Amino acid sequence: MRSLLAVATVFTTSAVVAQCPFTTVVTQPHGVGCDPTFFIHPTLTGALNVPACQLQLTVGAFAGCCGTVLVGTLLALGDQPLSVPVPQLGANCTLLVQPIVLLFVPSTTGATFSLPLPTVLPPLTVEAQGGVLYFTTIGASFDFALSQGLRVTMS
Repeated sequence: MRSLLAVATVFTTSAVVAQCPFTTVVTQPHGVGCDPTFFIHPTLTGALNVPACQLQLTVGAFAGCCGTVLVGTLLALGDQPLSVPVPQLGANCTLLVQPIVLLFVPSTTGATFSLPLPTVLPPLTVEAQGGVLYFTTIGASFDFALSQGLRVTMS
């Protein structure tokens, strides 16, 4: 597995579209998500946009109801899988990736992270985990929910 540090250029430079070295993506889920608020854990899916040379990771989650609203979407990226319980977030919540990069977007901007890919030789593997942040008006509390882990291999 390549180090995600080599992928740091994803966030600092644009990939040259005509020279995108990747043509396929394979995703392999691992672990289980958690949602202590609605008990419908978020999902994480990946796709490759070859013409734009972008990895697109989408976090799917329940939009909320009954005084609880979806505030934002999170994406953790790393180069190593992990399995660390985080009971602070709720029962059965587990961090499934050793994060190197953590991204957050408000729910108004959507739940798909489009990441430009560097021009490195394939294959390139990234570990990812999605999450969402809810706000509950009754009690004024913030609550997190996590997706399963996802190994993304581009070649």
